[in-house]
Amino acid sequence: MATISPRLRFTWWPRPGSTFRVQGRSAILGAMRTLAALGFIAAVAAVAVGLARTPTVADGRVIAAKLLEDARKDGVVTMDCDPAIPIGVRGAAFTCVATLSAGATQVVDYTLKPDGQYEAKPHPPTREPRARKPAPGDPSAERP
Repeated sequence: MATISPRLRFTWWPRPGSTFRVQGRSAILGAMRTLAALGFIAAVAAVAVGLARTPTVADGRVIAAKLLEDARKDGVVTMDCDPAIPIGVRGAAFTCVATLSAGATQVVDYTLKPDGQYEAKPHPPTREPRARKPAPGDPSAERP
């Protein structure tokens, strides 16, 4: 059976009335492992904080498609939003251009709140809607 050098011997169970002690070089190695573990934890925490502060960037086409579903009932035909929308902890602010069924376009400033709700602030239409030509044989076009 191999013998253990007295300098590297651990005292695993303290004697009554004494404290736990580590003898020899293993005390230094234990301290180094502790420091390495604390350094690793600090590095992972720093990376997590850095990633938490980085805003998520949403594609404007995806946001426009979602907003278009809700805006179709108001006569919106197409919607184009900013190409890249940064979404942070406090939400996001972006601009979309809505094309109405009558042909007019309207700029709308949207605010995405942290709870996921959208708040719209529309501007006046950029041009007046134009009169649509009635379809041939449309009975409503012949009314006075």
